Amino acid sequence: MIDPSRTTVLITGASSGIGFAMAEIFARRGNRLVLVSRDPERLHQAAAKLALPGSPEPVAIPMDLYLPGAAAELARATEQRSLQVDVLVNNAGHSLQGRFAEQDPSALERMLQLDVVATTLIARAYLPGMLERRCGAIVNVASIAAFLPFPTQAAYGASKAFVLALSEAIWAETRGTGVRVLALCPGPTDTGFFRTLGRDMRVAKSTPEFVAAAAVAALERDAMTVVPGFLDNIRSRILPRLLPRRLVAWSAERILSRMYR
Repeated sequence: MIDPSRTTVLITGASSGIGFAMAEIFARRGNRLVLVSRDPERLHQAAAKLALPGSPEPVAIPMDLYLPGAAAELARATEQRSLQVDVLVNNAGHSLQGRFAEQDPSALERMLQLDVVATTLIARAYLPGMLERRCGAIVNVASIAAFLPFPTQAAYGASKAFVLALSEAIWAETRGTGVRVLALCPGPTDTGFFRTLGRDMRVAKSTPEFVAAAAVAALERDAMTVVPGFLDNIRSRILPRLLPRRLVAWSAERILSRMYR
């Protein structure tokens, strides 16, 4: 794949959760890390933890990716630091829980700015350089919500369906170029996602380390999409294909409306 000792990995949402777990894997391999997150204090704490002996010092770039124009600003920030991004992990994301008609339009717009617009434009910013060098990789973090209707998080599920479709299309466009593209679609994971959401889900959760390891393994075998975990594969990729869409949506609404606490 890519020579770890000469590779720079940029990870958004890197201060905790799946992003931090992936950063740990790449740090152990000797990669240079470029860590992006909104909270400067937590980001610099994460960078300090990831500064391993013999590895390049992580670069921390505090940035609010919710803001319009953030992708272009991030590209300028890495260019100003003479950083060549070889691997991009588009991990930053956010959700809103509740019925769609009751959600605040400004909060919805803010969520979509991060989950759809920033994710898309950050990938667009760094892909041309990878293609020119004929080497690189992009991991876009979607969700099992991408595979089925997701009542009570309708816009979030739709945004992750967008990320999945975008990633799979770019995967097809980059065949034979030396660039790998992966859609990572985890199920419920024990991260700060639910604290930010303000609600917890009464279901078994994967660890960020498990999800990160599955993602890196899938990237190494040039997979297009990965759903870590056997049960999450059944929930997301098998049952929706066997059942009518109306029944999937009806069942999902009743299950999800009772699953949060």
